[in-house]
Amino acid sequence: MLRASKVRTSKSKSPYARPPTRGAVVASRASTRMPNVTSSSSGPSTVAVTESTGRIYDRSQSLPVPVVQPTVQPVLDRARAPSDQTVEPSVAGSSTNTDGIWVVGSSIIHWAQKYAQQNIDDNLGLTSQRIIWQGIRGMVWSRLYQTIKEILRQCNRHPTLLVIHCGGNDIGNPRNTLKGLQKYMKLTVSKITRLLPKTIIVWSHILPRRNWSLCLSNKDGENWRTRLNSALATFVVKKVCGASIKYPDILSTQGTLFRKDGLHLSDLGNELFVTSLKNALLQFMSSTDRFYPLIKQ
Repeated sequence: MLRASKVRTSKSKSPYARPPTRGAVVASRASTRMPNVTSSSSGPSTVAVTESTGRIYDRSQSLPVPVVQPTVQPVLDRARAPSDQTVEPSVAGSSTNTDGIWVVGSSIIHWAQKYAQQNIDDNLGLTSQRIIWQGIRGMVWSRLYQTIKEILRQCNRHPTLLVIHCGGNDIGNPRNTLKGLQKYMKLTVSKITRLLPKTIIVWSHILPRRNWSLCLSNKDGENWRTRLNSALATFVVKKVCGASIKYPDILSTQGTLFRKDGLHLSDLGNELFVTSLKNALLQFMSSTDRFYPLIKQ
């Protein structure tokens, strides 16, 4: 193996010593073999923060907030469902209002929409806003931002409210750490607020499960879920002036709220989930002041 010679500075150099040309040549050759490395930007480094001006729609005043990069890369979903290739949002209602409510997430949202179609209606009884559902079965957090961008491209309008219910399928993945996943999720929410600056972001709490298949134990999975919910709810409410929705009636995995797989909600569980979501949206629509205190953190 070739090595670049080192020049000693502690002793005087002999007048008969050969100039260290070989070492310089080796060093130059080594430098020519080094590949060009181009640093890539991981995204904007500021978070849009809206000041309280009496109305939640005012996001004109922004303060730069440094964003910490995640310590690990999110796990990409290798087995993508056919719906991942082309996102086709399900639009409920016939309102021509330029705004709307987007409900985006994983299979919990998919089955909640199915339940609403059969028992209430797609628009959950709302008349002044239309609901756009986008529930992708098996959805992981790394697909959230692109999904929202695709809905925006198809609808060509910003929503009044964006409900995010995602992240449960990332819990316990061995390529993630809890701290790294928290940072990555916050970074994504910050990107969404820049993409939709006039939209109110609502964090929908990750629901418990009977079986956390990627975790060493169900107790470990519940610990991840609790800490992620706390971190994201605090970030959304305090940093982007949004809101969060809890589901206190679905905190227990006992009884008949879940299917046999311990992951998806039963009809009773979907009824509780949809009812809580509907009540939160109705409170928002009936509020004349800042709405997020009405939906408890």
